[in-house]
Amino acid sequence: MKQYFRNMDIRNIESTSKIFNETKDAVLEKYKEESELDVEINYFNFELVENSIDEEKASEIQRYHYLFMREIRELFSSINIKINELGLKGTVNELNNGVLSIEILKSSYINHKINNIIPCKEMYLYEDNVKTLDLLLETNMISEREYDKNIVDLQNEMNIEIIEIDNEYLN
Repeated sequence: MKQYFRNMDIRNIESTSKIFNETKDAVLEKYKEESELDVEINYFNFELVENSIDEEKASEIQRYHYLFMREIRELFSSINIKINELGLKGTVNELNNGVLSIEILKSSYINHKINNIIPCKEMYLYEDNVKTLDLLLETNMISEREYDKNIVDLQNEMNIEIIEIDNEYLN
């Protein structure tokens, strides 16, 4: 079961009750036999836009991530549904400004609590692909020219702007 919500900001705790109130009945109907579920939430990460210059701050896990997840768990617990795996992934490429998607699935775990927080999905995927390209370069499967071209293509594909300061010296 997947639903989309507009005008959502997970930094605002009222968003959790809106999500819960609009999904509760459908969840109870579809998963009436289940007491344990997995929840995957993708959200438009305003911090990635607001702090695009400060890439470290934009991709950090913040207090509001934990508060949002705790509130989601507590609300589902109030209707006797335990969330085993709760994933929270921020993005700016896959969703429009202010949109949040929530997917609820039958749990693949039994009595096992997992929180996955990825504030910047694009950086996570980018870094994984760069590691793959690094390995290909190290094993001489691609040339340096192909490596550089693939890095640029990857940055363009994921709308990632990497600011590199070469040869910066302190006097």
